[in-house]
Formats: sequence, structure tokens, C-alpha cells
Amino acid sequence: MKPEHIIIIKKEDIIATGIFFLLAGIGSVFLIGVFIYGLIFDNYKGESTGDYLSILIPLIIGSLIVNQIALWRINGKDIIKVYDNFLTIQSKGSLFHLNPKSFRFEPTLKVNKIEKDVLRIEKNNMLIIGLDGFRKFGQGLTERQINYKIEQLNKLIEEKSKR
Repeated sequence: MKPEHIIIIKKEDIIATGIFFLLAGIGSVFLIGVFIYGLIFDNYKGESTGDYLSILIPLIIGSLIVNQIALWRINGKDIIKVYDNFLTIQSKGSLFHLNPKSFRFEPTLKVNKIEKDVLRIEKNNMLIIGLDGFRKFGQGLTERQINYKIEQLNKLIEEKSKR
């Protein structure tokens, strides 16, 4: 089935931050490599392996998070495909955004603006809420761009919901 409309929301103003996060991610991967090399070849004689594992595990998790942010900030985009009865939102360009989320057109489906998220990392985001769940998207856009996209999407949803 072919979509009627495809809307691509690409971040424009955050390449420098992405490069910073990418360098931090590469540095953390290097540190992980040093720890693993030390564990394998026992260069830390007399020390407990558990001590190094307690450092290594948070370092691996932190590295995944930093690399996720870097990839998203450099190459991230949201793809919204509008079909006859539903729309899908898929985030591409990072490690953990793999599955698209579908929303049926119905009267309660709305796109809203989030002023600040819980972690206060992004200032502006969009949130789509309906009977099928919710999804946050549109990170990295200016306030003006977000307001325009929200108006566009809500108008499209309203038209489709009436059918």
C-alpha cells in the first residue's frame, strides 16, 4: 500500500552538538576497549575483576546512550507516512529507533507541543496521542518549525478523521 503523503522532519541546527557527542562516544568506546583488554590479558594484577566490571558495565551503557544521541543529532529524522485510514511515524538515523508506530485516524488523535521533557534535554518536541498510544517526535526543531508542523498535522488528522 502506497502512502498518500510522506512528511520528513529533519533536524537542521544541531550538527556541532552531534559532533561533540560523537567524539565523546568514540572516547567512551576506546575506554571500554582498554578495560576489556585489561580484563582479558590480566594487566590489573592483584585487583578484583568485579571492581573493573562495576566500572565497565555503566561505561558500556553510557557509551550506548552517548552514541545514540550523537547519531540522532547528526543524521536523525522522523518520517511520517499518511495512508487512507492511519499514519505511521518512524524515526531513522540512530541505534534504537527501529519500529514505526501506527495511529488510526480518530477524533481523539492530536499532535501537541512538549515545552520540556522529563530530562530537560530537548526544549521542544512534538507528541502525538491517540487511542493507539503515543509517540514523541520532532526533536531538534525550532519553536516556529514545531508550531507549523503541529498545525499541518492536526489539520490533516482532522480531515482524515471526518471520513
